[in-house]
Amino acid sequence: AANLPREARALLIAIAEGESDPAAKAQGISPYFILVGGGSFETMPDLKGANGFPSWGGRRFPTGISHAAGRYQFQPATWKGTVKMFPAGSVPAFRNPGDQDWGAWLLAKSDFKTRATVDKELFDRLRFGSLDEVGSILQPTWTSLSDGTFPSRYTAALAVLPVVEPVLEPPTPPWSPSPPVPVPTPAP
Repeated sequence: AANLPREARALLIAIAEGESDPAAKAQGISPYFILVGGGSFETMPDLKGANGFPSWGGRRFPTGISHAAGRYQFQPATWKGTVKMFPAGSVPAFRNPGDQDWGAWLLAKSDFKTRATVDKELFDRLRFGSLDEVGSILQPTWTSLSDGTFPSRYTAALAVLPVVEPVLEPPTPPWSPSPPVPVPTPAP
């Protein structure tokens, strides 16, 4: 979750805790490469036109077949839609953990804004600790979230993430800047 705010990283940890991390840990698989129901997609071919999403037959559950994969258990269509949320010119790849992180953050912000009735900015809610209804608003996207599970997961994740103090002065460059070029003074 490089370059994401601390609150966003805590949200991602809270999501993954219920979506992929326990199964991946039990199987010794990176949560970024886990398939729904277990197993790794690391050696599977890519689904055509899905930016590195694995091509596989899915797993049958009582509710139907799921093709979910990765740390945040994206479905292929959801990943394809999320790719469109990345900045223009970027080419996100599902097999890149950083892109899965950014994709989940972009999806969470978008879904939250669409579903929330007030205070529609997810980052502001997280930053100010207004966790009411965050779980239920994001539950249609990540079924393990609820108003009962989210606050404790998020708070625990936030507690272990380091607080980075803002830099008040620019860092000293690792090189010696060139001395200024003297400008001749015009004669009077």
